[in-house]
Amino acid sequence: MNFRFTDEQHMIVEMVKKMVHEKVLPRAAQIDRDGEYPEDMFELLRDQGLLGMAIPKEYGGSGSDIVSFCLVLEEIAKVCYNTAYILVMTYVPASCILEAGNEEQKETYLRRLASGEYRGAFAMTEPNAGSDIAAIRTKAVEEDGSYILNGSKSFITNSTVADFIIVFAKTNPEAGRSGM
Repeated sequence: MNFRFTDEQHMIVEMVKKMVHEKVLPRAAQIDRDGEYPEDMFELLRDQGLLGMAIPKEYGGSGSDIVSFCLVLEEIAKVCYNTAYILVMTYVPASCILEAGNEEQKETYLRRLASGEYRGAFAMTEPNAGSDIAAIRTKAVEEDGSYILNGSKSFITNSTVADFIIVFAKTNPEAGRSGM
């Protein structure tokens, strides 16, 4: 098995290092101090085409592999975790939709995530379960073609800027983890 990075991965890392040094580093300390959503960093990542890295090409992303995505994430996080987390908050909702969404949801949400038109969030953490997904109590019961949610969530990262939220809930509590 070859564990060496490809030429393309090296190129992406160098491009991101340059961007981080020129654009992110001068703002990093202020972003950390302010504790506010760094809209300018979102725009930078969008304009550089990085939001859609891990989204397949057929849904408007660049279809990069997860290693390339993680290399980019690492380079940004070395300087500003809050800016790197913008990519995480695109990746997590996108990966949930890729895994469990229907074709209409994939077309609607993934394209808009990749372009920066939409921002996603996810609601997993609960007051009594923390982030232990197996211990969550929120339930989703199907009724008339929709789901009725019942439960409590906390720490919904990105909720203040999100256009949609992925809610982790149990649809079949007896099925354990597979009942999500």
